Amino acid sequence: MAIGMWLMCMACIVAYLMVSHLAVLPHPKTNDTAWESRLHEAVPPAPESWTALHILYDNCACSRRVLKHVIASSPIKNVQERVVLVSDSPHEPSPARDALDVEYVTPGELQAKFGVESAPLLVVLDDNQRVRYTGGYTSRKQGPEIMDREIITRLISGNDVTELPLFGCAVSSELKRLVDPLGLKSN
Repeated sequence: MAIGMWLMCMACIVAYLMVSHLAVLPHPKTNDTAWESRLHEAVPPAPESWTALHILYDNCACSRRVLKHVIASSPIKNVQERVVLVSDSPHEPSPARDALDVEYVTPGELQAKFGVESAPLLVVLDDNQRVRYTGGYTSRKQGPEIMDREIITRLISGNDVTELPLFGCAVSSELKRLVDPLGLKSN
């Protein structure tokens, strides 16, 4: 009986800790015109070029992995890449500061300015500043292939892409409470 109770308790603990690794996080949708208008206020237009906006959270291992990938990647012709790096300490040194066009925001500023609560999020705007993609970078949690380059080049070529689910970390305090109501898990 005691072993059965112990196994049930352990199963509940493991399930609780795993939910954040399996859950697809919410994000704005490509066809959300109200969010697109809000995004236009936050992102300066890039005349006659596409924009790839990488929304990353410095307290998230998935986002740190994407940031390393973006820093190491070659630029894509006619694409302006910008990084919105969410940080509780936006004035601390960061490897992105010298390598990329980076805007630092706090978690509260991310939600207020961009209407986003989770990261890592890729947003691609075409040369007319229409949102063409908003979603994740990989097909599964911590997937081996970060697909931002493929997504961007396919869109520029006129091909449709299926939006990938957003696997990563909750950024807003409300979403953090929802995915981790007991506050047991750190990013």
